[in-house]
Amino acid sequence: MYRKIIVALDNSPLSQKAFQQSLSIAKAFNAELQLFNVISSSEAEYRDTVSLTGSGYYSQNASTINEIKQEKWQLLVENNFDDLQSLVEQAAQVGVSAELVQEIGQPERQICKYAQEWEADLIVIGSHGRKGLSELLIGSVSNYVSHNVPCDVMLVHQQAN
Repeated sequence: MYRKIIVALDNSPLSQKAFQQSLSIAKAFNAELQLFNVISSSEAEYRDTVSLTGSGYYSQNASTINEIKQEKWQLLVENNFDDLQSLVEQAAQVGVSAELVQEIGQPERQICKYAQEWEADLIVIGSHGRKGLSELLIGSVSNYVSHNVPCDVMLVHQQAN
């Protein structure tokens, strides 16, 4: 029986499918649902970079560019949060208690860390089906998670065309 379920979300269509699966399971078991979103470290580093440095004209532009990047970053985070918050509301409409957790870091490590801290019984996560060289080069969050948590992991796959 599952009491605490985490669904890992990244705003992809596959995440929407994982959310629907986790919602069905949470409803069936009357479980708590955590909607877990990680803004990757690389996205956070992008926010902090300034492409122009130096003195005079360029330093003024660098400051302006940094402000624009900060504004765009904030807008991205807020829009992402709003989109995910709507999923919390969808869960409430079907009687499932859900909370949104959003962190910055390496998605695979943050998911595993949170699952252990929260003592999750199940993690529902999308799997893009990378294999071989693609998985080696790009990596697989779902593969890492499935091998590094003490709870059950449900992989949600894309439909074959």
